[in-house]
Amino acid sequence: MRLRNVTSSSSKGFSSVEMVITIVIIGILAIVVIPAATSTTGSVRLQGAAGKLLADIQYVRANATAHHDTYGLEFKPDNNEYDVYSFDGVNKTILSDPHTGNAMTMNFENTTQLAGVTLDNAGGCAAGCTEEIRFNAMGEPIDSLGNLLNAAFSITLGVGNATRTIQIEAETGYSRIL
Repeated sequence: MRLRNVTSSSSKGFSSVEMVITIVIIGILAIVVIPAATSTTGSVRLQGAAGKLLADIQYVRANATAHHDTYGLEFKPDNNEYDVYSFDGVNKTILSDPHTGNAMTMNFENTTQLAGVTLDNAGGCAAGCTEEIRFNAMGEPIDSLGNLLNAAFSITLGVGNATRTIQIEAETGYSRIL
């Protein structure tokens, strides 16, 4: 019994038309997928930055109540950063990150995972105070002059057209991402 070769000469490769169609389809997919992936990356970075800031706010409030002292965050939108500090009534001392031992200064431009995130604004205090929020020994939010907040304090982060706002409620100090 003889075996036959069932391959025909026309099935040895792709035709030019098939190759062109494949390249066109790949090009169309690239045009659609790459911008979507880029905007998703920005959204993930923005959510990560908002989560980090919220965790730092909660850390500051917890330290204030645990140590019966004043702790705060100073926002510097022009430098795209904020500092986490303790306050003895005269001097601010930047805290050390409990995980890394580094100073707790968050600069979004210098943090690879959060690159592109901007600190757009921070505020909600009376005239004369700076863009910072402090918590007293009771965990109550106060402005840089030591006055209890009479309105919520908001911090806005952005990436492109997307924003996330972190809000700290007056009186309670409850913080959340809006």
